[in-house]
Amino acid sequence: MIIRMERGYIRLKIGDKTVTIYGEAYIPGSGSPDFVAYPKSIKAWDPPYENEKIEEATKTEIVEILKAEATKRNIKIEFE
Repeated sequence: MIIRMERGYIRLKIGDKTVTIYGEAYIPGSGSPDFVAYPKSIKAWDPPYENEKIEEATKTEIVEILKAEATKRNIKIEFE
């Protein structure tokens, strides 16, 4: 679930871990997405699990979870 969304990142909670996905927020209603996320920024879990690297399959799963959360919350997110 999305637990925090700021101008430069979205933080997701998945199970007992969190992950920060960096990107950029845009002005709502300007014809652009609400947020552009950079999946390449997903490298490791947030502390205290920062030493656990995130494999490619898990990155794909994280992006799918974010897409589902965005749809549920009516947030338009694009991925670059």
